[in-house]
Amino acid sequence: MKPIYFALLLLVGSCVRAQSDYQLFRPGVQYLYERAEYFGHPYGFDSQYYGLRVEEASCEALYTTLGGYHMPSVYVCEVAFAFGDSVCQTADSTVMYNELDEPFVLYQGAGVGQRWLAYVDGPYRIMAEVIGVDSATVLGLPDVIKRIAFTTEQGDPVGGEVAISRQYGLVTGIRFHQVLFERTTYELAGMNAPEAGQQLPKPETYGLAAVGDTFQIESYNYLTEPFGSATPFGRRYSSFTILEVDTTQSGIYAYRARGDFYDYTTGSAGYRPVHLDTVFDFTIDRVPDALTGVQPGQVLISPGSSESRRLAKSKLSENRCGLLQLRASTPVTFPPGEQCGLDDSHVDGGPGPVYTQFVPVHLDSISGQAGPQWASLRYLRSGDRRCGTFVDAPELMVGTRDVHSLDLEIGLYPNPASNEFTVALPESDRSYNLEVVSLTGAKIYKVADVRRSATVATTSFPAGAYWLLVVQDGRPVGRRVFTVR
Repeated sequence: MKPIYFALLLLVGSCVRAQSDYQLFRPGVQYLYERAEYFGHPYGFDSQYYGLRVEEASCEALYTTLGGYHMPSVYVCEVAFAFGDSVCQTADSTVMYNELDEPFVLYQGAGVGQRWLAYVDGPYRIMAEVIGVDSATVLGLPDVIKRIAFTTEQGDPVGGEVAISRQYGLVTGIRFHQVLFERTTYELAGMNAPEAGQQLPKPETYGLAAVGDTFQIESYNYLTEPFGSATPFGRRYSSFTILEVDTTQSGIYAYRARGDFYDYTTGSAGYRPVHLDTVFDFTIDRVPDALTGVQPGQVLISPGSSESRRLAKSKLSENRCGLLQLRASTPVTFPPGEQCGLDDSHVDGGPGPVYTQFVPVHLDSISGQAGPQWASLRYLRSGDRRCGTFVDAPELMVGTRDVHSLDLEIGLYPNPASNEFTVALPESDRSYNLEVVSLTGAKIYKVADVRRSATVATTSFPAGAYWLLVVQDGRPVGRRVFTVR
């Protein structure tokens, strides 16, 4: 009781008046916090977003999670959430408890310059001090925030700052019970009262596309047909538009779509069509209730034997298109009575499938026993949402990467006023020959004895993609791809 008593003495001596404005967690409000140090490793136990919701203004238990390590670790522990395993709030104080540690005490009613004992970690006494109260914008809403910093009793800074909004609650949090050793921060990313920032998606939006949505998906050694190649270690590019959506079937969404499919051909470093203008049906599983019935970051109970426990972790992250993705981490097996267990990814386990908002395909990037496997969203058009650049067939069917043995620097400069372009080549004491080659390998144009530059007229070229091949002394020395529209 001495630490609490000492803190109370400091505040009473400074004539602190209790203020309820700066309550950390408002009852009934869904908070979403973004972990600043997020590495996105599919086998890791880090989550980009963590959720928190308390229903009572007094004391309430928080959830447990799995140790959020940056890289895979053989042993993973069941640990308290960053803010503790339970929290008790009054009008002027917040106490966060952790089963294995002393309580962590914040006095949100303290004024600027006031200091108190917040936490005892072995021989270390951690002091908290209000260092500022400033006008600010919180998730686009005008507000006032109170900033609290931490030091040792001798005044040496530790941990990171905490920021509390007058109207909405904790804006910047830390791993309070690890304040002495780390500076991981959790920034408020969204809340539902008032609705601001990033909102937790409705479960039914994961995997749900709409009629007219257009996608381009590239996959390698991962998805089954139609979006994955039938060839082992094959790479496929799928371009399709949704024609029909069926949401009436239990556990799945069923789709009819029209699209084109291309498989990668190593010899030409480009894609070749395997199915064009094809109408096809496919399904995707709905996100399991086990993933939507918990907070992001919370432990999930997996099936296991009576002799051991198997736990996974709910992981919520954002992809490059700004869409939220939900998955279960690799399971962890805990021996009887133990708080740390074996990460199954080091045996034969793997993370659960990824469920993405509004995308009817599982997107992922993992390295399993079958080697690298991935599926990536290259283009999306859905209502007002746009992401990526649509790649049309001529550009897709010809490789755009220079081959290492044909590394001559070639400049192509289209003339906007005519159907021709200028080719610029490096200076050489020997002349070049230029050849234009169609996708079928037919030579349709040739210019001989070129020194530094030449003009190529495309008036007679049918629309499509072509190779420009540069030959010197009878052998190819460079190539570029161009498209005639």
